[in-house]
Amino acid sequence: MTISGEVEMLERLATAVEFRDDDTGNHTKRVGFASARLAETMGLESAAVDMIRLAAPLHDIGMVGVPDAVMLKPGALTPEERKIMERHTIVGSDMLKNGRTDLVRLGQRIARSHHERWDGSGYPDALVGEDIPREARIVHVADFLDALTHDRPYRAAWTPRMALDTIVETSGSNFDPAVVEALMKIHRESGIASLVS
Repeated sequence: MTISGEVEMLERLATAVEFRDDDTGNHTKRVGFASARLAETMGLESAAVDMIRLAAPLHDIGMVGVPDAVMLKPGALTPEERKIMERHTIVGSDMLKNGRTDLVRLGQRIARSHHERWDGSGYPDALVGEDIPREARIVHVADFLDALTHDRPYRAAWTPRMALDTIVETSGSNFDPAVVEALMKIHRESGIASLVS
């Protein structure tokens, strides 16, 4: 399979997963775009930025293993349902493990670690700080920002400013401060809404 064929297949797979709760497939595209902008702002090389843009949409691929009753529930999840939801990181990682290309291996790291928190209170591995793969730390911010600023079955969208304030308030606990600083730089230069529209 050619590189372009691999990219197309992975894009289609990420979009197919998203059709379960977003019939546009735009969340994965927005997360890829925002992750690339953050990576670029942090000074990553252009090849790394491109790889993150392509791999970031795979972050929730493990949602195929979450039952609709949990994934589409309109209210708060019970502790048991939360455990089921959190397993999407393991399922996604397992789906992509032993990849033969750099892109699939990057997608695997992102799928597994994009819910890790800077202070070690995340899941599935309770990684701390720089032990969390950098690309997963970037996608964590992009995914959180996009999820908050769009309607979900269980809550209405927040304004971009509300989401930004929450991210800034939890920099150093939930989020990598370096990624948050890149987000603030983007906000100062072009506005936070440029990442979520």
